[in-house]
Amino acid sequence: MFAAHSGAGKSTPVAWLHRRFGWPILSDDVTVIDAANGAVHARGGIPRLRWRDALSALAVPEDGLVRDLVRFDKFQMPSDP
Repeated sequence: MFAAHSGAGKSTPVAWLHRRFGWPILSDDVTVIDAANGAVHARGGIPRLRWRDALSALAVPEDGLVRDLVRFDKFQMPSDP
């Protein structure tokens, strides 16, 4: 899990780790940490990368990707392109 200010570059290393090693993406934006009964669980949202910079850094073309409805500079890249 990476935590930093918006625009700090968290999505790019996540995308690289996913594409290089096949590590799953739990969520790109919000992950809830649930600590109950002595166990810690991460509850993620939609497992997609959305930042244009991350796609560009990995040479993933924007063609065919769905543009985010809220942020025009984001695209919805499934975690298994």
